[in-house]
Formats: sequence, C-alpha cells, structure tokens
Amino acid sequence: MIQLHSNHYVMAGLFWVVTAFVFSIQAQDKNPDLQRELTLEKEYSPNLRDANKLNRLPDTKEPEAPKTQVEFSNYTLDPVIPPYFQKLGAINYFPGFADSNQRGYLTAGFGTLLNIDIDAGYQILQSETDRFSIFASHRLSNGQVSYLQRDSIKGKMKINDNGIGMDFSHRFGKAILSADAQYTYSAFNYYGFPPEWQLFMYFEDEDAPLPEYNFSTNQVNNLLKTHLGLTSIETQDLNYRMNLTYTLLKHQSSDVVEVAGKTENRMILDGNLNTHINATTGIGTDAAIKTYFYRMPDDLRYDKSFLKFRGNTNYVTFTVNPYLTFDGDVWDVRLGVKGDIQLGGKNKFVPSPDIRFRWRPSDPVLLYLTAEGGIQDNSAYNSYYENRYVNPLYRITDSRSPLDATLGITFSPINAWGVDLFSGYRWVKDEHFYSNDWCYYFPAKEVTQLSKVGQKILPLYADAQVFQLGGSMKYQYQDKFDFSLKLIYNDWNITENPKDANGSPISERIAPNQPVFTGDWNMGYKISTLPLRINLNYHLETGRKAVEMGSTVIRMKDIHDVNAAALWTFNENLSVFVRINNLLFQKYDLWYSHPAQGFNGMIGVNLKF
Repeated sequence: MIQLHSNHYVMAGLFWVVTAFVFSIQAQDKNPDLQRELTLEKEYSPNLRDANKLNRLPDTKEPEAPKTQVEFSNYTLDPVIPPYFQKLGAINYFPGFADSNQRGYLTAGFGTLLNIDIDAGYQILQSETDRFSIFASHRLSNGQVSYLQRDSIKGKMKINDNGIGMDFSHRFGKAILSADAQYTYSAFNYYGFPPEWQLFMYFEDEDAPLPEYNFSTNQVNNLLKTHLGLTSIETQDLNYRMNLTYTLLKHQSSDVVEVAGKTENRMILDGNLNTHINATTGIGTDAAIKTYFYRMPDDLRYDKSFLKFRGNTNYVTFTVNPYLTFDGDVWDVRLGVKGDIQLGGKNKFVPSPDIRFRWRPSDPVLLYLTAEGGIQDNSAYNSYYENRYVNPLYRITDSRSPLDATLGITFSPINAWGVDLFSGYRWVKDEHFYSNDWCYYFPAKEVTQLSKVGQKILPLYADAQVFQLGGSMKYQYQDKFDFSLKLIYNDWNITENPKDANGSPISERIAPNQPVFTGDWNMGYKISTLPLRINLNYHLETGRKAVEMGSTVIRMKDIHDVNAAALWTFNENLSVFVRINNLLFQKYDLWYSHPAQGFNGMIGVNLKF
C-alpha cells in the first residue's frame, strides 16, 4: 500500500501554498506588452525523467563536442563515451558554434592525472533532403586516487574509451529516413578498494602465501548500437514513427580474467501511430517489443542455472500504450494507459497510467502534471553507462514502476529569469542499488593461471517508494552573464531490507548510495573588454549511506565538488580553454570504495573547420 509520512504532507502543503501565492500574483498581470522571456518552457520543460532522478546517482555527461547549425543526430543516441570520474555536466567550451557555417569540429583537452578528452566530427553531406556526418571521441585517464577506507593505500583509476559513429538522414516525400550507428571500445580496471582488505581464496593449502592484490588487470567491453528509423512529417492525416534498434555488449572477461565474458544482444522495435479526430482532439498508440539474448562461453566455470539466477536469461518485453490528446487555448492533456508484459524473465504484467497535463493560466506561468510508469530496461548495455564496475556475471533485474508522477509549476517573475518548483512520487518494485563485493582469487588448477581481479560491485534489490521535492531557477542576461541553481530533496521509504541476487538481505533498511539532498549551482560571466568567458559550478550530495558485505552500514562522505573553467576566443573558428576540477581538494566516493579523482586540471583547444 502506498504510504506517505506526515512530514510529506507538510512539505507538499508548503509547496502548494507557494504555488498558489505565485499564481495569484501572476494572474493579476494581464499586460501583453511585457513580452517576458519564457525560457522555462524550453529550458524547464516538464520532463519527468529529468525532474525525478530517483533511481541512480545524478546523471553525468561527458564533454559533448559542439555541433554545427545542422543537427548531427537525428535520433537520440547514448553518449559515445560514458561518464567516468566527473560528476558534473561539461561546460560548453565553444559557445556560438551552432551559428557556424563550418562542417567540422575538433575539441582536444590534455590534463593532469593523464586525462585526455578528444572529440571530433565532420558533416560530409548537408542539403535540404540529405545529411550525413561522422564523429569520434576518446577518453583516457590513468591517474592516482586516494582511498577513503585507508589513507595509506593508493590506487589508479584507468580508463581508455574510444568511440566512433555515423549519422544519416534522408527526406523524401512526407517522411524522413534516419540511420545511426556507434561503436565503443572501453578498457578499464576494477580499481575499488576491497572490503576490509579481505580476499576470498580457494586454496587447498591454508598456509599458501596471500597473493598480491592487483589494481592493473583490465576489463574490456565492446559496445555496438545501430538504429534505423522512419518518421512521417506531421500532417492532419495519419502520422507514424517506426524505429528498429540493435545493441550489443560483449565482456572480454568474466569475473576472472582468464575466462571469457558473456555477450548480450538486444533488439528493440518500437513505433507510434496517431491522427487527429478533429481540430482539438487526437488519438494514438505507442507500442514496443524488446528481445534480450545472452550467449555464455563454453569454458565458463559456472553452470547455466547459476547464470540465469543472476539475470542472464533470454526474455521478451511487450508494451502497448493507447492514448487520447486534447488541446485547448491555454492547456493540453494526454490521457492514456500503458501495459508492459515480460515473458521469460520475471514473467510480470505491469499496468501504469500515461497522463500528461499542462495549463498556462497566464503568460508567465505553466502548471504541469505527469503520471507514468512501466518496466525500466536494465540491460547490460544500459547498466554499463550507469555503473561499469558491476560484476559482469550479473545482469541487473528490470525494475517495475506502477506509478511515477510529478506535479510542478514554472514561472518567470522577471524578464529572463525562470523558476521551476516540483514535487514527485515514485513507486517501484525491484529497485536496484549497489554494494561492494569480495575480491576473488582462483587457483591455477581451475584456470590457466592465478587470477588477480579487482573489487567489483553487486546489485541489491528492494521495493521502494520515493518522495521528492525540488526547485530550480535560471537567469541569463544577454550572453554576458548566466546563473542557475537546482536543489532536490529525496526521501526513500524501503519496504524491506534490500537483498542480493541470492535473496540474502543486508543488515538495515537503507537505500545504498542514494543522496538525501542534491544541488547544482552554475555561474558564467563574459568579460566585455576581453574575449574571455569564465564559468564556475558546484555540485552537492549529502546523506548517502553504503553497506559493506551486507552487514556494516557506513555513512558516505558528502560531495562538495567545485569546478572552474575559462574560455578565450580568438575568432569564430578557434578558441582555447582551461579547466580546473575539484578546487576544494575533496576526497569522496562516486560509488562506495570507488573514489573520484582529486584536484586536477586540463587545457585544450576548440577548432571549427
């Protein structure tokens, strides 16, 4: 049963008192000549997944190379390079690139701790009907990190990620054909600190010397994603969208280096059909089929039942989502129902609502409500972009959400200043969390040689309810000054102690690694007398807890991450930047026992051609 604590009612009540106050003030403003800049509708669109990051650490994005005025992507692609040590989204080091007539770009940064970031792309074909571009990215890191668990021990976080891709679209008649592909080669080490420096050994000789722990052994993941899509150009007649997507993830190694890892193949067919019943009413349906196939190497030392028990089983998911849409003068609404059924995995049926409502009572005010749900796709491909250090023997179970809702209001009290206030609630079954694992060693008689493997992360599962209250604001004065602030409070209600894949519960009812408060503050300033722009940002996370080996609950250190960057623009096609990260010299874990890099800097160049 859904339950809310009494303090939730108090906070929700305060939230709506503020909302009513704002509405009453804004409703009195009927002057159409004010022409407020309602950047909120664009910058603070009521995107539920953006407003409710409830099931993971705040999403991070690697530096995205700026693009020409022509879109380089026709379909939403995953980041070519997944995040690794920076918690914050990258600053756009090349503002104004979207207005360029150049076809190509190159961004290259070289920093301390052997950090290298390179992004490049070129648009080979550009016309009214055809677009074709290629892009590539490289991320390298080989810097030393300090473990919070033991100050005297140092380790290295090693990353070598390389991605290439292409993007094509062709417009013919009343439809657009799009095709995308990207390949990523990712090498990294399991650098996490082992629990209490204990090693789980399978030696007959109890007096055998303890093997040296090895931080250097690399895992290699090969990832491929291809997409083919056909989308109609919207008319009053029947509109359609069809997408066929294939992803592959192959682990080079299993939980020991000498044994090959598994391969995941995922195929997604999704689409939409919609039409207008009349000028204000529409009808449509979304549908999708997702298939998952796992191939295990013959020499894997675990039997098939062991692997299936850890989520490595073939299955298929079907989704149907019929809906109606209604458009008024100052409001629009979508009313639908969604049904997800999974066959071969959990064999579950998940009904959920599909409700999206927006109402603009006055020019500067937008009130929105969303209520959705469904099955979250936790494929190995998707999980890699969330946490690459998960033990490759495990496939994280798909979570199921009967309700994922957000209620909020955006308004603009003065010109160029936008505010967004929202509250959210999410009810989820089999939500996944993370816990550190033992470090495993196996004797030479079982594999070709003694394995030295690092500390990996295990998934934990629990049913949960999450209440969220947050707000954000953004102000921009021309291109000279911009400021943004976002604060979010999360309250996790775990129904029972999280359990591992074997069904063994941990010692306490907590949400491991999940913050209670998160915050982001960003400020940028362009010096009018110089071609110089300075950016400063601060990221905050508090209240995180972790569990070690299922028994010891540990309060994780809060994150106070301050970063600065400066951009010097020589001309339209050339600029250089300097970036300094972790200005406060903070030590904190991204995941428990996996520390972030310390103070580091980078210099780089942006080139358009």
